[in-house]
Amino acid sequence: MVDLSRRGARKKAADSSVQRRKHELDLALALMYFAFRKMIEEPDRILALRGLGRVHHRVLFFVARRPGLSVGELLSILAVSKQSLHGPMQKLSREGLLESRPHPKNRRIKRLFLTRNGNAFENRLSGIQRDLFRRAFQGRGRSAEKAFRGVLGQVGEGRAEAVLTGPWTTSPTP
Repeated sequence: MVDLSRRGARKKAADSSVQRRKHELDLALALMYFAFRKMIEEPDRILALRGLGRVHHRVLFFVARRPGLSVGELLSILAVSKQSLHGPMQKLSREGLLESRPHPKNRRIKRLFLTRNGNAFENRLSGIQRDLFRRAFQGRGRSAEKAFRGVLGQVGEGRAEAVLTGPWTTSPTP
């Protein structure tokens, strides 16, 4: 004879476990949402004072870390079309923050560089965000920081590490 009460208890425990896991994942989503909102709050305010937005900050961020990258490489990193990036890059150039120079061997390829003002502005924006991370990591230990980067790296499919380190390839995907 089958013990229905035991089977029911196992099902109830399994359902409870599934619900608990869903809640934990929902909490991770909420944490990410509020952390992202905090990370962009002050930089967004500063960008808006100059009539700029997040896309401008992303361009500045990646060009600062990869001076001389081509427009095509930047398009690949940001996963946007040339058309959608044209306006923001023109605005950054007009603001004196970004410049493009022809590649010495192939003048059709434009290499991107930040100006002195562009470097200072990007460092101000990203510095605010680095300080937020520095304070959040403080006292948590290097293993917690490494685990955090590991989780974000996994979610981002390793793209950040590929873009920021090692020899450049035309594709930032691992």
